Amino acid sequence: MASNDASEVIRVADLRVDPRTGELFTATTRVALPRKVADLLVALATCPGELVAREELYRRLWKGLAADYAKGLDTAVKNLRKAFLRAGVAGVSIETLPRRGYRLVIADGSAQSGRLSPACEADRLYLEGYHCWHKRTPSSIRNALNFFRQARDLDPRGARHHSAIAVTHLLLASTGDELPVELLSEAESAALEAIRLDHSDVTAYCVLGYIKGAFEYDLRHAIHDLARAVEMNPDVALSYIPYSYVLCAAGRFNEAREALEKARSLDPVSPTVNALLGFAAYLARDFDGALKLGRETLEFDPEFGLAHFYHGQPLLATGRFKEAIRHFENAVELLAGEAPARALLGVACALAGKTDRANEIDQQLDALADSGYADPYHRAILKHTLGFDDRATGLLEVASNCHCHWFALAAIDPKLDQFRDKACLKALLSRLRI
Repeated sequence: MASNDASEVIRVADLRVDPRTGELFTATTRVALPRKVADLLVALATCPGELVAREELYRRLWKGLAADYAKGLDTAVKNLRKAFLRAGVAGVSIETLPRRGYRLVIADGSAQSGRLSPACEADRLYLEGYHCWHKRTPSSIRNALNFFRQARDLDPRGARHHSAIAVTHLLLASTGDELPVELLSEAESAALEAIRLDHSDVTAYCVLGYIKGAFEYDLRHAIHDLARAVEMNPDVALSYIPYSYVLCAAGRFNEAREALEKARSLDPVSPTVNALLGFAAYLARDFDGALKLGRETLEFDPEFGLAHFYHGQPLLATGRFKEAIRHFENAVELLAGEAPARALLGVACALAGKTDRANEIDQQLDALADSGYADPYHRAILKHTLGFDDRATGLLEVASNCHCHWFALAAIDPKLDQFRDKACLKALLSRLRI
């Protein structure tokens, strides 16, 4: 049960929070929370399962003080989610209700203060999968897929479980460490099953549109399908991500950035959305804007690997190679050595005059590809930087043939600007149906 007395320790599921000290406890862990983060947890934990409006949280956390409430609350929510991860909190999550507020969701099968009905095991597994999915490393994505499959097996008529499985297959296809073509049929099947169970499942429609555009390179029809999916429910933040990617690939940068701004307005604490805003600015050759957005994202979450990966690219474009090396090194570490990050680390080293290290990375990626799969698109960029244009062209053809989603950007990617006019590459670019 959750206590409503702010002077007492509040208990929700398997966690406790002491309002007096600002400490979060589990059975095995104690985490000291910053005051605003502790106040936020108290506000949510005193009425678990219920919406707490943003205005109410502003009033409770700042008590009339002059402050940037919106930014402060977004930061507090982000830090509370990170505290849950550090403490190993299971079965409890913070749900965002766009533009309205937040609620503390309990998935431990017990009612809280008489306000929640018992949650089934499938719901708990779904939440566990969501937490893993959000970390965006290859191993965490695979763990997420395992949780979502277990949830589906327990609740096969739950459309959201099938949608989650579909999205997770696409994430695996996007890591650069697994052959995309082998994962796309799984993603498509799961999305179609979700739609069969729930014709209003926006996520499933977005999966199908993203496959058509990013992996099959039919950009024109994908944009149409994804626009319709977004219109079905404009309040689903994640639906704007595949839409913006395909718009970027078609060179429609303003629309892409508008879509991501809409996503950010719906979920301002999403590190993925904020990182992608910087990447969209980079693709539009707004390098100053990309650098600014990248810095903001990293201040928001310095341990988010994708933010380092995307931020390194405008640093490359503006000749800040040593800084780019540092961010790509962070990306390699945080993304568990994903091939795209390793390849761009090699590019940065080559441009910084560290040719031996660049060649070493190139050879390591070649060896990795010989024994399995290593993203051919970014390897092609590394080959081109090292002066091996024939091999770069061959790798770009491999990327297209195996349905690598990065190849969808080949017509507009600044990293290919000095290579795009070659006749051999023009022939490959004709595969992009814009």
